[in-house]
Amino acid sequence: MIEPETNRAIEDYLEKVAKLLPESFETEDVLEDLRSHITEALLDRLREDETASQLTILSEVLEEIGEPEEIAEEFGHAKLVEDESDHSERLKRIALRLVVSVPISIAAAWFVSNLATPSIDFWTALVVFLVFALLESFVRSWQVKRSSD
Repeated sequence: MIEPETNRAIEDYLEKVAKLLPESFETEDVLEDLRSHITEALLDRLREDETASQLTILSEVLEEIGEPEEIAEEFGHAKLVEDESDHSERLKRIALRLVVSVPISIAAAWFVSNLATPSIDFWTALVVFLVFALLESFVRSWQVKRSSD
């Protein structure tokens, strides 16, 4: 059983970390993980040495984990690396979409312009198909962004 003073010290530590985390970061998940890690480490050490003070063991655990500034910096760095990888994945998807949609638009424009009654010229059909491909891309991006929020 964790004493109230020890719980308060854990909450103080977590509040300091929460204040330092970037606003765009999902702080609740990080804080819950951190709370769980601190509690598990504290209880494990209390089982090993039942006579030790909880606050003393907690200070050792928190010292091993690191200062709130270090924790926030690590998670901020992890988020930055994650954002950069998301950006490169997005660029890959855009490039792949272009590589696929342009030849398909060209083929469709050629087919439409060579129908039995060629009332639509190749360039008009190509522009129309490329505009539709671009609109589809915007709609798909919007849907993905909306579903991830």
